[in-house]
Amino acid sequence: MVVNRFSYTDYSDRWRVAIALLFIAACTTNVFAQSRDSSVAESWPKAAAFVRFEVLPVDDGAELLTLFFTEHPDADHYEESEVPLISILRDTLGSSDPEVHRLRYVWIHTYAAPGLKQRIAAATPFVYSRFGNTGTVKVGIPSPVMDLSVEEDRLWKSIWGLVLKAAVLDPKIYLIESAIQTYGENRSLYLQMQFARASTAIDMDDAFSEFPVLSDAERRQLQQRFAERDNTLAPLLNDTQLERLYTKGMLAMREACARNWELLRQRAEAEGLYFEPLLLPDGTATHALLWVAREELEGKRQKPFDGRFLSISKPWGDKALLNWSGPTETRFYDTEDRRVSDGANAARQVELIPLALYGLDHPKIPALLIDFRKPLNAKARELSHIAFEKVGRVTTGSPFANLAIRFGRTAARVATRRMGVDLFQPSRLLSYSQLKMVLSTNPGISSEMRLEIGRRVESVALNPLENDLPTEVALARSQYRALLAYARRSDGLVVDLDRDRRAELTTSAHGDFSKFLFRAGGVATFGLYRHREQERPDSDSVLEAQRRNQNQTDLLHEVVKSGSYIDVHWDLAKVRQALHDVTASDSLSKYALADTAFRIFDQSRDDDVRQACLETLHQVNTTVARKKLQQIAQDTTLDPVWRTLSASYLGAGDTKPSGNRPPGAGVSLRAAADD
Repeated sequence: MVVNRFSYTDYSDRWRVAIALLFIAACTTNVFAQSRDSSVAESWPKAAAFVRFEVLPVDDGAELLTLFFTEHPDADHYEESEVPLISILRDTLGSSDPEVHRLRYVWIHTYAAPGLKQRIAAATPFVYSRFGNTGTVKVGIPSPVMDLSVEEDRLWKSIWGLVLKAAVLDPKIYLIESAIQTYGENRSLYLQMQFARASTAIDMDDAFSEFPVLSDAERRQLQQRFAERDNTLAPLLNDTQLERLYTKGMLAMREACARNWELLRQRAEAEGLYFEPLLLPDGTATHALLWVAREELEGKRQKPFDGRFLSISKPWGDKALLNWSGPTETRFYDTEDRRVSDGANAARQVELIPLALYGLDHPKIPALLIDFRKPLNAKARELSHIAFEKVGRVTTGSPFANLAIRFGRTAARVATRRMGVDLFQPSRLLSYSQLKMVLSTNPGISSEMRLEIGRRVESVALNPLENDLPTEVALARSQYRALLAYARRSDGLVVDLDRDRRAELTTSAHGDFSKFLFRAGGVATFGLYRHREQERPDSDSVLEAQRRNQNQTDLLHEVVKSGSYIDVHWDLAKVRQALHDVTASDSLSKYALADTAFRIFDQSRDDDVRQACLETLHQVNTTVARKKLQQIAQDTTLDPVWRTLSASYLGAGDTKPSGNRPPGAGVSLRAAADD
């Protein structure tokens, strides 16, 4: 029997519901308040800022890379006016060769453990407002938000969490279940916002820096790990699939931005408004501003206004705009209504009043982020998304009611999409998080306008775990100072690095079955257990060789997955060297090595590469490898010389056959997927 969670037939319980609703209303009173916070003006950059990396050497062969938000991009040391955003520990083993470098820990300095009031508010259903700030006075050793050297087991931990919750909690205690679920959702969104901001900052450094500190491979690794936090099944994907996931997401985002740019521009021009995109340093427009000319407000009072896709009310004759005392911008235009930089070549001068700010990276229509006349407009639209998701989770005792709910949600989504109404869209919290970074690096916006937008962004916060901008700045500086002190301690970051290096040695010290047991132990203990090898004097040299072998293994995997035409897309000398090194080091299982060599033989037409593949199959000398050689020898579509050479490897045993290298010829092998 299915119980209807939302039908209360016991009248004695209704007073409890009323008290709960009053408590929720009391917790969200600052939703309707909009006060000017002078501390926001002190924290928000007064001019267009930049990002820069600083490299700080750490003992025992490592580097601490810190990305700063600064107004002085050429600075070579930390200044008090700068804001540290993200720090990354790069383990170099004391070598200058990038092949042996590994990224390990990631700290996001604007992220901190929430306070008690924030935790209570985040666990309370229907509380959609900021609820205090994290303390910034007593800051302990900052914990990394991500360890890039450890395989993610978030999926298994989530499964274990659901099992334990079902085993420990009575499913009838809906209040506790709802509190746990609400807190988990708020915490997940808070982390996603922090990762989105860090991802944007790293992209900015790529655009600003002539010689980026992070290599392309390191940048891709970071962006992939940031992107996978938005996908529950991402831990099941390998590195290649994660890169495809990230690339696909970026392409979809850019396509949405381009489509919404054009949609919003056309609607603005049709209604006589002024459209201004806000660009990232790489040229991508993720946000846009709409303006209205002050001189046109009274003259167009009778003009009709179509708010489709704009999500704002009619500006013509609006009292709030006629009496506007906030920041404005002065623009100059020529005779063809093209904007010019100064008044010398201008035909007219226009004073513009801000109307609305939009996020362009939404899948359907531009999402309203700020309505400068109605502060609650954008927040109400974000709450419509939350309500839409909450309704989708409602389960009643009637299958007809459940069907009606699902049908209603689908009909509402289709109707709002057709009418161009900004309701029930995906959450715009990530757009809010990125907006701070976009505005801070856009030189076309005045300092007064930056402060106004920053103040309004602070007033639409929905997550109780969020901190306001002054608190985030103070947290970033205090946590960075604590991290520097910890990195200089002899029992600090160096000890953590040594411990994780001993865990990395497990890869070459144990077989596949032992490594499987070690990982299973980590999953079963929620990550508390992690096997580590004993200290050894030659650990650095062993790790260096292990990392080089892993690079060669990864190269072979990439070659195989790239499909045909590897002779065009890859350096064949590196492919041959990788086959030789992996065969000698046993860093790949013999089954996987035989399959890899066989597929590279199929995809290549280079004589040296094919010869190396046959030699690899001969040296592996397992049942699978001999089966691959036999399949090559029996393939009538190949040149007879290759078939003969493969047969000679089969009959040679442990002895390498002699003979001239054959010319490359033939068509593709018909390799079965289950070989």
